[in-house]
Amino acid sequence: MQTDADPTTIIRSAGSEPPFVETLARIKEIDVDHELDVYDARRGVHQQAMTLGFKSDQAHYLVTALTELANNIVFHSLGGWVAIHQILESSTDPFALPRTGIRITACDRGPGIRDIEQAKQDGFSTTNSLGCGLSGVARLMDQLDIVSSENGTRVQAVMWARGEL
Repeated sequence: MQTDADPTTIIRSAGSEPPFVETLARIKEIDVDHELDVYDARRGVHQQAMTLGFKSDQAHYLVTALTELANNIVFHSLGGWVAIHQILESSTDPFALPRTGIRITACDRGPGIRDIEQAKQDGFSTTNSLGCGLSGVARLMDQLDIVSSENGTRVQAVMWARGEL
């Protein structure tokens, strides 16, 4: 549920767990129409990951996931955009630690994905590629949400920063 007072603050409740507050801050939005736009998006997510204290391997995973999602816009649609958001999540549970994440949102103006579950399977491709794109994004990221219609596709992928073990 989104509050009227602050459109970037969302209060959620997950069943019996205490509710938590998620605050989004848009870091960068990039129109993606050709391959050069993918480079700008890659640089933006890497810089933000390092600024927010993500580990180096996580920053590279974010770059890889964003590259796949942005390339999907270039090769499978008539264009679109990629947005990078910082997520700050805090629980109403006084014992829960807040966490920081990055959400990548990719939206395109393409024909849509007919079978999302099939598209997330290793080896599935509509262009004779290796077919490891969306399945790879799912493995690299902590959360993946795909919504698609004949008017386009929206993919949201989230990675939470890991602390030192």
